[in-house]
Amino acid sequence: MAAQLPTLIRGLFFEGWKPAKVPVKMTKQEFLERVLQAVRRYVTEGEREDIRSTLPGELAEILLA
Repeated sequence: MAAQLPTLIRGLFFEGWKPAKVPVKMTKQEFLERVLQAVRRYVTEGEREDIRSTLPGELAEILLA
């Protein structure tokens, strides 16, 4: 049933979304650091290698350093 709710309602009640904390303003470097932290935390080394092989060279080096 929750999947049928509008995104705003589902986010507030089921996913813990807090509108007062969004959007988070950050620089390009801060954004990149957050992406890198998420990749390191949630993507295994083997998966990172698979991803690296499919991305253009420079992008792969930035995202998967």
